[in-house]
Amino acid sequence: MSKYEGFIDVAENIFKDIYPQIAKNITAFYKKQSGTVVEIGCGSAILSRSFYNFGNYRIFALDLEFDMIFSAKKFIEKENKSTIFPIVANVGAIPFKSDFADLVISRGSVFFWEDKVQAFKEIYRILKKSGITYIGGGFGNKDLKEKIHKVMSEKNPNWQNQVQERLRQTNPQTIKNILQKSNIETYKIINDETGFWIIITKE
Repeated sequence: MSKYEGFIDVAENIFKDIYPQIAKNITAFYKKQSGTVVEIGCGSAILSRSFYNFGNYRIFALDLEFDMIFSAKKFIEKENKSTIFPIVANVGAIPFKSDFADLVISRGSVFFWEDKVQAFKEIYRILKKSGITYIGGGFGNKDLKEKIHKVMSEKNPNWQNQVQERLRQTNPQTIKNILQKSNIETYKIINDETGFWIIITKE
């Protein structure tokens, strides 16, 4: 049994309703129904699989862990979403050329990046001009957030403490400092009922 089976179970069952909503939120910023998309820290690729339904995209789903990519492949094949390509890769050394992606997305993985400055440098490098990111964490909207918090607090008594620790890692000033060190100047930070999201634009 994979040590990540619990993470996959939570994403595919308890969290399953948030991903279509987050994908819908992303389209409000991206405003296109085609393009090359890179997901960082994809897990079972549930965000990529949800976003797939909103347009005609070529999606590269990246995760550092082989077991996660193996799981993603199974779900992608089951759903016959043949333009999603799962790849084992580290955000600190993304295996794509510069100016590769129209859109880079990620939900929940930023908290675990060991070198966030290097990660954002790589993300910015692979973005095309006029490309954007939608990177952060959250539950899509207020109702889904309340629902998930209720279920997870019952399942895990330490849930709220874990959430607060992750929020401390990504408070707006911390992220501004990281982006400044990454030489990224054009960005917007969203911190509302949809979650905490970093919208970088490459001009």
